[in-house]
Amino acid sequence: MTGLVILQKIFDLTDQEVLFRLITDLSFQVALNISEATDKNLYINPKTYFNFRKKLKNNSLNGDLFSAFLKDLIEEFKIELKSQRIESPHLEKNIKKVERLSIISSTIEKFLTSLQNKAPEAFQAFAPNMEEAYLPDKETGRKLFGLNISHSKSNSAIPVVAMDLYELTIKFEAQPMVSKMAEFLLLKKVLHEQCEVRGDERQLVGLNEH
Repeated sequence: MTGLVILQKIFDLTDQEVLFRLITDLSFQVALNISEATDKNLYINPKTYFNFRKKLKNNSLNGDLFSAFLKDLIEEFKIELKSQRIESPHLEKNIKKVERLSIISSTIEKFLTSLQNKAPEAFQAFAPNMEEAYLPDKETGRKLFGLNISHSKSNSAIPVVAMDLYELTIKFEAQPMVSKMAEFLLLKKVLHEQCEVRGDERQLVGLNEH
């Protein structure tokens, strides 16, 4: 499935789209060295694929996989780095954007889930409007922000989730019961690592460059 993840990043596809292309697109099958178009070779359970990608992200392997992929291409085709086309660094930059979105949105999801369980009154008072965006729907399991989002949509989504991250931190840092939760401390840590905040005015200035 590692090769499929790389193809997904290259062609800017969602999980559903890349799994559909695996079944219907001969070029995908050739790229993945699939010689027999059988159900066993072509069908991947969407949940299994999602969990595989989530494991890659949680273990910070996405960047390593892409770097190894580029290295193999350079060695196989004897590519001169001086003549490298712009698509390679551009693609790597896009991958980092999606990773940033995943880090922020998954952190918010963990915090909201914990808040809903441990302090339901605080959740209903301050964060009910974020439930649809970050918590999986009980029937479909879908949410607005998460791992299953294409590069093209990440540009507009990142500022939104960054502001949500900031606002949640501001809202709950003065509440003793919530501010001591491990998930809230993680929320603050991610805000510090991913976003630039102007301390004196308590404003979210922008995103940290990585």
